Amino acid sequence: MGKKEFAVLGLGRFGSSVATTLTRLGYPTLGADRDEAVVNELSSFLPRIVQADTTREDVLSSMNLKDCAAVIIGIGSFQESVITAVRVKRLGVNHILAKAYDEVHSQVLKEIGVDRIVCPEKEMGARVALGLVSPSIVDYIELSPELGVLDVTIGEGFAGKSLRQLRLPERFGVNVVAVKRGKRIEITLPPDESLQVGDILALIGERQGINRLSVELEGKLGA
Repeated sequence: MGKKEFAVLGLGRFGSSVATTLTRLGYPTLGADRDEAVVNELSSFLPRIVQADTTREDVLSSMNLKDCAAVIIGIGSFQESVITAVRVKRLGVNHILAKAYDEVHSQVLKEIGVDRIVCPEKEMGARVALGLVSPSIVDYIELSPELGVLDVTIGEGFAGKSLRQLRLPERFGVNVVAVKRGKRIEITLPPDESLQVGDILALIGERQGINRLSVELEGKLGA
């Protein structure tokens, strides 16, 4: 079975961050926005990107969204966000995540049947909290209540150790999907190669494991 596929509809600040992060982590991701300038700007970061009016059912039908593990709606307009959510729901998409701006927007999306609603201010609060507990965490995105992706910086405490020695999947239930070393991104770092101070690990895993890892980071990775 291949990697999970995602689609991000609306590539503003929130949508573009989600789409580029998923792409960087190696997940096939389709990005769509009605603004040609936005599409042109992000085309070098997103291999699969289209200019599209996602309030049109025929346009959404052509995207094969039912094959996606999740569709993320990050559209800036309240009306367009709601219309798009209705259209996507009718297509029978497995999981829909949408950004809401306030309680009214959130309630409307819930009534439509959106599976997961994100309030950026609240999500930023979670990221700030994790960063305060573990300064080595440089970024965090919650994909669902149970699943998240994060970037962590290797400090002296774990420098010189290999991924095999760290045993992150066994100990914390998180998987390394990439290692950034300087300007290079290694998707398949040899498991016995030593990590260096300043390496950034891109990880994906369940929230409980991430929370346990944050405690470990406080004592070692950020040393």
